[in-house]
Amino acid sequence: MVSCWDTAVLPYALLGCLLLTGYGSGSKLKVPELSLKGTQHVMQAGQTLFLKCRGEAAHSWSLPTTVSQEDKRLSITPPSACGRDNRQFCSTLTLDTAQANHTGLYTCRYLPTSTS
Repeated sequence: MVSCWDTAVLPYALLGCLLLTGYGSGSKLKVPELSLKGTQHVMQAGQTLFLKCRGEAAHSWSLPTTVSQEDKRLSITPPSACGRDNRQFCSTLTLDTAQANHTGLYTCRYLPTSTS
């Protein structure tokens, strides 16, 4: 016998969180911001996940272990100048036809720099 839970398309939550890493202990950079506010984003399976990260320096994305960088449905644009006077860096993460197994923590953080 098949239950309602087996046949229903359930919404799932994608957690978006910022990892607070800067350029060193004396860093005065503002934390990068995600386009979504809060710690959760709920959407239906099959929809496109679109996240934008904006910060004061180059940054990178970390993905849940269930999402592969090689997945053809995943697109991440490298950080490029944006904002007023092009003094900020923006990048986007797009995941087409997101599925329940893509649930997890998506983070945007500043790239480490050399101390030399």
